[in-house]
Amino acid sequence: MDVFLHCYNNAFPNTTVYVRDTIKNKWITQGIKISRKKMQLLYNQRKTTFMKNKDLEYIQHYRKIYRGVIKEAKRRENNSYISSAKNKSKAAGK
Repeated sequence: MDVFLHCYNNAFPNTTVYVRDTIKNKWITQGIKISRKKMQLLYNQRKTTFMKNKDLEYIQHYRKIYRGVIKEAKRRENNSYISSAKNKSKAAGK
């Protein structure tokens, strides 16, 4: 058994592995999280119950606003990332 462990340890030596921190989406705000929960609730209601056209139009309008807020938040985060970078050309390429 000792010979096997010796050969195994020589073939597969212990190495140190560095795990990078996870990248967090800084653009997700508390308001976006609340809107996401409301969107999920509205979507589930739409799937499970019969709704009037007025209610469906409200959901479509809310969804349009929600998507616009997300696009704006992403745009702002990208602009701040590029403006704070040392190499702006390289930052803009990401």
